Amino acid sequence: PASGTSACCVLEFICKILTGAMKKKTRSHAWDLSMRHKVMETLLPWMKQQGAQQFASLGFCWGGYGAMKCGASPDFRCCATFHPSVDGFCKGTGEDDLQICRELKCPVMVVATKQDAWKP
Repeated sequence: PASGTSACCVLEFICKILTGAMKKKTRSHAWDLSMRHKVMETLLPWMKQQGAQQFASLGFCWGGYGAMKCGASPDFRCCATFHPSVDGFCKGTGEDDLQICRELKCPVMVVATKQDAWKP
């Protein structure tokens, strides 16, 4: 389909929510379990080897969680999130979304619409 989403994808998503599989998948991507290693111990050193000296993070929807977690590192100069769903992601990981905000060490831009529930 032109939208990139089929009826099967939607049904799979609904089934995962109803059975709790979505929450389990979300937990598996928590910063301390998975993402920190991928970003801070793999990607960031590689980018430094390539000559990068300044870093920023950008996230859309659930990607805002990772962008803001990066913003807690002194390696990052700024971060931004659009249509943030940090609160929803944190419900799955058991983290405090406002604590993530308190840990930021760089300027952050949050772009939310009227419909977005999370506005820290």
